[in-house]
Amino acid sequence: MVVLQTSADGDPATEQAKIAELLIRQVSGLLLVAPTETPDLTEVDGPAVVINRMLPGVSSVRPQYREGARGGVEHLIEHGHRTIGLVIGRGGGGGSVGRGRAGGGSAVGRQAPERELGWRDALRRARLEDGPIARTSFSRAGGYTAAKELLAATSRPTAIFASSDLQAVGVLRALHEAGLRVPEDIAVLAFDGTAETEYSWPPLSVVRQPLEQMAREAVSRLIDGQDAVEAVTCPTVLIPRRSCGC
Repeated sequence: MVVLQTSADGDPATEQAKIAELLIRQVSGLLLVAPTETPDLTEVDGPAVVINRMLPGVSSVRPQYREGARGGVEHLIEHGHRTIGLVIGRGGGGGSVGRGRAGGGSAVGRQAPERELGWRDALRRARLEDGPIARTSFSRAGGYTAAKELLAATSRPTAIFASSDLQAVGVLRALHEAGLRVPEDIAVLAFDGTAETEYSWPPLSVVRQPLEQMAREAVSRLIDGQDAVEAVTCPTVLIPRRSCGC
């Protein structure tokens, strides 16, 4: 078996060109990791499996984003936090802050990311108002900018849930520059669970994606070449560390 690997760096046009190139090489199957929203797979003759996204007519393997986010935010609520801000990813580098139910940053009236829905679920269950939201890129710089905007919000949060580890690292820097202590002044919890979060200061509390399990599931389905389209979700794991107060 020969494995061919390539990257489109999140660019739809590059992604489509890469898929076409692989098909010209007559690959037996395709494994797409976090593809763009609408890659054209009509010319794919063999099995295809998607990781971290759902596409029509294609089997997928992904973490339980909504459930994991809800569990992470509920953990912050258990620490006594009542105003919990959200740093959530989007395309582009700019950020915008809004309240959860209204404002320029709201996702009400359109399809919200699952991690945002999980954040809302936890707040609803606890009968809490939505905290401020900052929409930004999945990057350290995005998290840094978003945290500065959350700190300037009318209702400043006492805890921040970041939708990725990279964003959370940027959040930590912004809080440090503002002279705020983590977790004494503001707690931070992130979604992803990469190894680097153990070595930030303070170490980041995370909702960890089950990467090895997802990889095994995806490769197994690709090799089996099943005709039935399946959507497999894998449970996440909460790893509490110092940044949330544990």
